[in-house]
Amino acid sequence: MAEEMREETEAFFATTREKSEELDASRQELAENFQFLNDNLSEYQTRTEEFGIELNRLASAGDLETVARSVDLLGAQLAAMNDQLLELTQKASTTEELFQKGADGAVIEEAVAEVASEKPSDVGTTTVYFQFAGSSRELAEAISARLEDRGYFMPGEERTSIAAGKREIRFFFDEDREQAEGLMKELNDVLLVMGLKADVSLADFTNFQGAKPRRKTLELWLEPVPL
Repeated sequence: MAEEMREETEAFFATTREKSEELDASRQELAENFQFLNDNLSEYQTRTEEFGIELNRLASAGDLETVARSVDLLGAQLAAMNDQLLELTQKASTTEELFQKGADGAVIEEAVAEVASEKPSDVGTTTVYFQFAGSSRELAEAISARLEDRGYFMPGEERTSIAAGKREIRFFFDEDREQAEGLMKELNDVLLVMGLKADVSLADFTNFQGAKPRRKTLELWLEPVPL
């Protein structure tokens, strides 16, 4: 009888330790979700400050239409991020209450899984600096507008002879390759619809030794050519 009680006691404590470890892991997962969102908030704040400088430059140049589009886009990004933060905070608060009340493990796991399934996405639209040559500014602005409609932040269009003959998207960090590939596909779709040659390719600048733009920033070098 004593041996049976000892085994039951050991099993009980083993189960308790296991549950405690699971709850600790769940709390850690929640903490990581909030850290992920906090990092995004910090990144967004930095990018907003940079955009503010760029918007002031555009305003000084009299490009108020681009400024207005950019402000609208930034406002939409901020609103989406605030909604995401509020939802995650509410769910995490509910989960923490379950922790404190000692709720059934299955109930807690379900609540944690709901929060974990909605890990904050990487907020902040990809920024695309557009250098163009060989076309009117109106055409370059039309291309920018269509890319903005697809969710890219286009601070403005810069005419430069260096872009002559180029049709490439430059990325400077490995983690931006996927965004660059997505932009390449969407840009070529846009160019085709506009009756322009759709052969823009990727240019890997990850080994570039000069000053690089920030992460999540791509460069478009384009001389539009009719089909």
